[in-house]
Amino acid sequence: MNEYLVSERVERLRERAIRDSLVHPLPFLEGRTDYRRDDRYGWDDRQLMLFYEAWEREYARPTTLIRRYAAEAEMIRNLPLCIFDDDLICGRPDQRPLDAAERERFERLRERNTHVSPQVLGRTGHMSLDYAKLLRLGIEGLLDECDRYDAVLDKASPLERVEKHEFYESVRLQLRALLDLEDRYVAEARKRGLNELADLMDRVPRKSARTFHEALQSMHFYSFVLRDLFSCGHPDIDLIDYYRRDIENGALTEAEALELIDCWNIQYTFYTRKTASISYMIGGRDSGGTPVENELTWLFLQSIAHVRLAYPSVGLALTPETSPALLDYAIGLLSRGLTHPALFNEDAIAKSLTDRGVKPEHARLFVHSTCVEITPCDCSGFWATSPYHNCAKLLTDLLEKRRDFANLAELEAVYRDALFAAVKRGQEEQDLLQLERLRNGGESPLASCLVNDCLRRGKNIDQGGALYNHVLPDFIGASNVIDSFAAIDQLVFREKRLTLDELFAAMKADFAGQEPLRQYIVSKCPHFGNDDAEMNALAKRFYAMLAESCKGYETIRGGKVYPGAFSFMMHEDMGKETMATPDGRKAGEALNGGSDPVSGRDVKGPTASLMATTEWNHSDFPGGVAVNLRLGLRPDDPEQRKRVAQLVRVFLERGGFELQVNSVSVADLEDAMVHPERHADLLVRVGGYSDFFVRQSPQLQREIIARTCHEI
Repeated sequence: MNEYLVSERVERLRERAIRDSLVHPLPFLEGRTDYRRDDRYGWDDRQLMLFYEAWEREYARPTTLIRRYAAEAEMIRNLPLCIFDDDLICGRPDQRPLDAAERERFERLRERNTHVSPQVLGRTGHMSLDYAKLLRLGIEGLLDECDRYDAVLDKASPLERVEKHEFYESVRLQLRALLDLEDRYVAEARKRGLNELADLMDRVPRKSARTFHEALQSMHFYSFVLRDLFSCGHPDIDLIDYYRRDIENGALTEAEALELIDCWNIQYTFYTRKTASISYMIGGRDSGGTPVENELTWLFLQSIAHVRLAYPSVGLALTPETSPALLDYAIGLLSRGLTHPALFNEDAIAKSLTDRGVKPEHARLFVHSTCVEITPCDCSGFWATSPYHNCAKLLTDLLEKRRDFANLAELEAVYRDALFAAVKRGQEEQDLLQLERLRNGGESPLASCLVNDCLRRGKNIDQGGALYNHVLPDFIGASNVIDSFAAIDQLVFREKRLTLDELFAAMKADFAGQEPLRQYIVSKCPHFGNDDAEMNALAKRFYAMLAESCKGYETIRGGKVYPGAFSFMMHEDMGKETMATPDGRKAGEALNGGSDPVSGRDVKGPTASLMATTEWNHSDFPGGVAVNLRLGLRPDDPEQRKRVAQLVRVFLERGGFELQVNSVSVADLEDAMVHPERHADLLVRVGGYSDFFVRQSPQLQREIIARTCHEI
């Protein structure tokens, strides 16, 4: 692969993306804790103001669903236009804060409508759409398909006919609104003399894409208006024919294609909200099982070094056939302090999905839908991270009520009962949320018409139109509980150093006056991550318990419930609400950020750490598994990269699902806490996603710094 310098255009766009991301970090999230529970989820105040205005105008619509989606269509149609002179890929939200008059108007609208317009509760987004279909048909083709299905509804029962017609009408409303927005962008580009850009947008996404540039623009323009996070799937598969055709006919060079990819990638930072993640996958296998490692796989990897931003979250799916050169290049990127790509086990993940009823051709084309949660592309109605369960608080709440256990086995058995009850309550809530969404919607019709088989079935995603509809609850703080069980077993049951009542009293006091005890726990008790046989067995039991707790459920959409074991940043939020734990963690501190060991407790090297984290069965957790590994990597050390590659291969051979590597030095992290202005673009792996270090809270920054840095 040829290496190319970053273009001046890309550098200018990148600098602007960093500045806008840090200075205007989507203000509706600032200082709020309830944003997941109302209509502002996925929208900023300007978009929400447009929606409320349209909601009031659309009162005459015959159903709540059509009124909602008509109001959303009006919001899309009237979005402010944002074009930069450097744009090769165009369309982004207006990130300017509301002025005083707009703010006053918005507050009046919100007061009138927040409790009147239907709320969006439960998971939205977190899926990959059928972008290949969009590129093949364009919006006009999608409208034609919608009309064809609608035209044959006379043969259906009256109820079925009316329900399906309501869905098709909602799809048409929003597709036409997107065409109107496209027309406004074309007119604005021509007004400013940007005629090449205007010609591009005059074609796509209205019509089918003919070129590589048109394909990237079409995918982006369709995506940036959606209310939530939608992965772009496998671009090195979907776009390779466009790329090769343009290269062969001389319409495109490799360097020009890379600049287009760079610009496309940078756009994610402009429309992805703070503390979120958005993704795509490269490599792996195609739907027929053939390994994918083509020209675009290499170019999308090279773009990581050009863009050097938190978004998008690039995943590299690895197979036994993945070339040593490609893996070496990926490790080289990580050794330069970049946090992408994350490394995924193609065959193990695909098998986990097929074992759970996903067809092989869909299972092979999986994607980490935002962080590391696994969903099949083009056909998923999965609810990822729904809900989160705080494993550590479940233990402390249990110990608050009862401490008369005779041994560890008895404690584990009672914890199991509490866990199963919590999962049952959580799924009952998800059922109610899905019932509400069945009635009043929430997922965009723009998404539904590119999720199979919504159009054919005449059902939106909320009505169960997707082929697969599993719910994926996520479990936070598992390693804290595993270490806590081990500490209780040693201190109370084996050494009889103190009673469980006395240990709990120390926890209640946040170990005040008991620092020697806390240090004994940290340094003398066993900890998960050191390839200790007893700790590995304990971890296997615990993760098997988590998997067992999700069995036997069926969602109202006909899906199943499967667990995940990772955090994006919930380990900080849940840590704040959790008292001190028996593993020596103090009250309010972040829980462990994935399925890896507690920060700083894996002290026997990276091999021992990864051997431990692959002792339990990752295939039981299609909801996603994140193993964070911090390595002291040197960008100019090819022998070290070979050792890392061997470590990665062992991880994959042992069934590990996903590995994410960070190699930022402690010195840089500590300096960034004191002088954030010097490190605006310093990237770190948080839980299952990457973000700018200076945007994290001091508590989360300290948790990241505390992670063991392994030498290899």
